[in-house]
Amino acid sequence: MNIQTIVYLDLESTGLKESGRPRISEISLVAVNTKDFLKSQSYINDVISKKENCDKILPRIMNKLTLCVYPMAPVLPDVSIITGLDNYNLYGQAKFDINTVELIDSFLRRLPAPVCLVSHNGDRFDFPLLKAELDKCGGKLEHSLLCADSYIAIRSICQCRHDILPKMSFSLINLHQRVFGCLPETSHGAEADCLTLLKVTAVLGVEFIDWVEDNYYKFRHCSAMWNMI
Repeated sequence: MNIQTIVYLDLESTGLKESGRPRISEISLVAVNTKDFLKSQSYINDVISKKENCDKILPRIMNKLTLCVYPMAPVLPDVSIITGLDNYNLYGQAKFDINTVELIDSFLRRLPAPVCLVSHNGDRFDFPLLKAELDKCGGKLEHSLLCADSYIAIRSICQCRHDILPKMSFSLINLHQRVFGCLPETSHGAEADCLTLLKVTAVLGVEFIDWVEDNYYKFRHCSAMWNMI
């Protein structure tokens, strides 16, 4: 299967998985055509060697959808400090309901297929949490939608390259600093983190796409983080 579109997914939530039953407070989807993604790699060496603004490697053609959601649950104070989202500034935003699902599904369906969601630590957090929210409101996404975890992808690629792994952090912020020599200008916002992940994976180019092609799975097979009441 030749994946035509990579959709970077990032969620902000009320808390971590360990906090009980986290709810989504912000969701962002940044879609890039695979061919445009691979073209980005041609700019990378110049950007890194000249220490230029790494935003230059972002493809010109990107489709984006970012939604804030009233989570119907308290946002933990520690999370608010990191994300800038709390129950006060989210008040008045729509909750995650069937209309939200239809909007996301419509966005994904208009993209060239096959479409693959890519999220950092997605297997453990973003995919299960999104699935839980979908199940709660009785919604589903495109039946053929694929997904892959970039955290596992990057770690696996480094192992194949025999890069030094001990004490190496694969957090998104640290990967950006390792590759570009600086921290992302903005982090812990859903869209900003999608763009950071796009830049980091673009450095790997065809290696990343090959890994995704070999390791994707159907999103519908993902287990929900929690069950609806």
